[in-house]
Amino acid sequence: MPYSNSQKTLVPQEIYHLYARGVNKSGIFREDYDYNLFCYLLKKYLTPKFKEYRLIQGQRVAIPVNTVSDKLELYAYCLMPNHFHLLVKNVEVDGVPALMRRVLSNYVKFFNNKYDREGPLIQGSYRGVRITNEYQLIHVSRYIHLNPVKSGISKKAADYKYTSFHNYLKNRRTPWLCLHKRLIDSTDYSNIETYLKDINEDKNLGITI
Repeated sequence: MPYSNSQKTLVPQEIYHLYARGVNKSGIFREDYDYNLFCYLLKKYLTPKFKEYRLIQGQRVAIPVNTVSDKLELYAYCLMPNHFHLLVKNVEVDGVPALMRRVLSNYVKFFNNKYDREGPLIQGSYRGVRITNEYQLIHVSRYIHLNPVKSGISKKAADYKYTSFHNYLKNRRTPWLCLHKRLIDSTDYSNIETYLKDINEDKNLGITI
């Protein structure tokens, strides 16, 4: 039986909620470095004209990266110990698979090497829910940013580091994270915990972690 939301018909110029969890709900991030590397991979593949610097024969050389910044926009994210959430716009039809292939293949390789393990890290595959209306867009973004509070990891969203919440709270833009104007205008980020009851009671978000 296929996993819920694992069969993805990706449409260009549409917004998707992407998420994935570890095999048997096991952890996919164990240390700060793991979270930071995953964020770096998002930055690497979503920053236009991104370059990595390497030492080659004693010389520091800039290596262009095959980014997908023209194929996809990232609006929100949250990395949890055993799963992650991304809210993205699939600018081109292959935007989502291009990003996920690059990020997950690199991250799984790193994780398996670091922790001396073999085999898949993600349960099945990443899953995706198409955002079909503004109500769903706003509530999914709140769900993503409140995930650490909802799960009991943090009492307040501001206490959790590995999320785009702080970008929206401080209106802090980066080359690889696009702050969505409707999400900025629709939510009181300084009091985001007041929306927790709404997302706990909402059965229409299409989320099955």
